[in-house]
Amino acid sequence: VVDDDDDDNDDDVTTKSSLLKDLTNDVVLILLCFGANDACDEKKNVFNQHVDLKTYESNLNLIIDTFLKKCPEARVVVATPTPLHREKYLAWKKSSKFPHNANKTSDELEDRSTSLVKPYAETMRRVVSAKKERVALCDWHEDFLSSSAPPLPDLLSDGLHFSAKGDELAFRSILKTIENNFPDFVVTKDPITNSFSNSGS
Repeated sequence: VVDDDDDDNDDDVTTKSSLLKDLTNDVVLILLCFGANDACDEKKNVFNQHVDLKTYESNLNLIIDTFLKKCPEARVVVATPTPLHREKYLAWKKSSKFPHNANKTSDELEDRSTSLVKPYAETMRRVVSAKKERVALCDWHEDFLSSSAPPLPDLLSDGLHFSAKGDELAFRSILKTIENNFPDFVVTKDPITNSFSNSGS
């Protein structure tokens, strides 16, 4: 597992990111998911997390291409940013966890929305579709809005972050993406022991 918790925006993500130094040529599967912070409202977000679409697209291409170059055996699963639930998100922003927001209006607090995220998800789809091999799209944005999915408020604990049901849906979506695009990575239960620990795949 390679993780990078740096939320700051930057034009050259590959030079600042600590995650790249952890990559080795024996990495075989990478999950890349970002965009929720990038898509926030530039004027309303107080943490300077906004990244414009052009830079976001450039960074996304750069990150994927760097992964492919540094990890020649790796497959990259790229997950779109998910939609938000407005009412639940605003209730969270107005909660006692954020006392400094007590006197702010809903309009002042609404620094994120599904309509802001949507272009970033669309950009990610376009970038991934242009990659020829070893890269696959996991469309969390579409899956979370699917009519077959649980209601959106049930998938998001605070209107933004995943709940337990959201985690489960995201996990199933990743497995489906791997199964459809990288079948040699699929792990199945052993037919005799019914266990994943000695896979039947």
